[in-house]
Amino acid sequence: MTTTSALRKLLITGMIASLLAIVSGGFVSATDSAAACTAWPLCSEALANLLSVPIWLSIAHRALVLIALVIVVLSAFIAWQRRDADPWLRWPLLATPLLIGLLSALGGLMVMLQLYKLVDLWHLALALLVLSSQVVPLVALYQPQATPPARMGARAASEARHLRALAWWSAGGVGVMVLALSARGLSATGLQAASGLPINAGGALAISAMLSGGMLWRLRQLRKGDMLLL
Repeated sequence: MTTTSALRKLLITGMIASLLAIVSGGFVSATDSAAACTAWPLCSEALANLLSVPIWLSIAHRALVLIALVIVVLSAFIAWQRRDADPWLRWPLLATPLLIGLLSALGGLMVMLQLYKLVDLWHLALALLVLSSQVVPLVALYQPQATPPARMGARAASEARHLRALAWWSAGGVGVMVLALSARGLSATGLQAASGLPINAGGALAISAMLSGGMLWRLRQLRKGDMLLL
């Protein structure tokens, strides 16, 4: 059975891999490098043009997604074995391989059908959902756990509720950002106008960043106070 510490390290590694994949995807989108590879999942153009920066940006992005996929599948396998684990830990991890599988399929569809602008926003939306589904289980692992001999104190229980709320508010901010980004990619005037409201992509990103920062700050404070079982 994998220890909590090992699972925590695996989740952190998976989050880093997902973040790097998202950042590399941003470079691919900003430089229009997605069109450099017309095949998927391999890139046959790399053999003919080894010095092409767009091609290597696309290859690096696909490699990072593959690494993230391996870590996600491994995390899901561990979560499947822990049938008595916290649902906030188990179910997001079980859903993540499905999300990243759909993400990969959407990326392949984007390349093969050359729907770069339309699919790109939904591709980013799924990538953010994959990241969120890794953040929530990590927060669940950091929450104080009650043992049969001793019940969780009132203060620890309150902190656990606060952490759970912060995690879901952060995920909600990401969700609003996803909707705003998706609206901007559509031609409907009403939806485009909706993305210009104060609750837009930039605002949602700022809110999500503040809530995530607050969550990390609370984790640090709890760790200093020896209220977490690390």
